[in-house]
Amino acid sequence: MWRKVGTCVGFDLICVKSLPKITNLNHKTKEKEAVTMAFLGSSSYSLDSKNRVFIPAKYREELGNVFYITRSLEACLTIYTEDEWAAFLQKLERLPSTTGAAVKEYFLSAAQKCQTDSSGRIILDDTLIKHSKIKKNVMFVGAGQLINVWSEEGWIDREDNRDVVGMGAFMSQHGL
Repeated sequence: MWRKVGTCVGFDLICVKSLPKITNLNHKTKEKEAVTMAFLGSSSYSLDSKNRVFIPAKYREELGNVFYITRSLEACLTIYTEDEWAAFLQKLERLPSTTGAAVKEYFLSAAQKCQTDSSGRIILDDTLIKHSKIKKNVMFVGAGQLINVWSEEGWIDREDNRDVVGMGAFMSQHGL
């Protein structure tokens, strides 16, 4: 019933064959916790002359037929599944009206409802391309329940300037 599929930061990743979930096994407590499947890894694709880009095959099944993309607070885009988008909208609606209106406008005015074409591509509108500074090469980066979409240059810069020591301290403070 249980199958070890890898190890990550002191945890064994265990997969239940009959369920689409991964379970973390904490070596210290020996407790198993079920977590929802996550978008993992990264892929590079090119934007064509019509602003179309392939959605990586490894993400398409989990995304479903309909998904949403909008700008992030950083110079990238974020792709949401339909369920994650609905949860995000509910959180936006609960924001206080004064600042909440500006936050809602920021995300929703740039949002696109997406479906891939028969080749697995979507069209990015000019607002999203401008925000993310995508010129030609596009990086799709798994981020748990979301997918971030970066220009190749933006992703390389982010990776080159990542504060790994600071992240390690943060993770340690939060029991990771």
